[in-house]
Amino acid sequence: TGGVLEIASSFFANVAYYNIALAVFNLIPFPPLDGSRILTMVLPDSLYYKLMSYERYFFYALFALMFLFNRVFDFSPLSYITSALYTGIGNVLSVIFTWILGLLGI
Repeated sequence: TGGVLEIASSFFANVAYYNIALAVFNLIPFPPLDGSRILTMVLPDSLYYKLMSYERYFFYALFALMFLFNRVFDFSPLSYITSALYTGIGNVLSVIFTWILGLLGI
């Protein structure tokens, strides 16, 4: 049973990490991603239309930047942000569950 609990724990930890990674990636303010929708809400209309006219090129630029950061500079900003959020959320949940279990006397 210890093996099953370890596998389940590892599985759910990985699912949580990848969900956070996808959320962080999706919030990048590049036009094909949802983060650009947030960015364009605060831009003036003229700048918005200018930005959207180049939307198809931003997709390629995003992947070029990701490749450049990961392969050339050996640095992944998304990984650092994801790891920090994962650790922070894990710490907050640990405190909350410890408090709840303390109230229940477990």
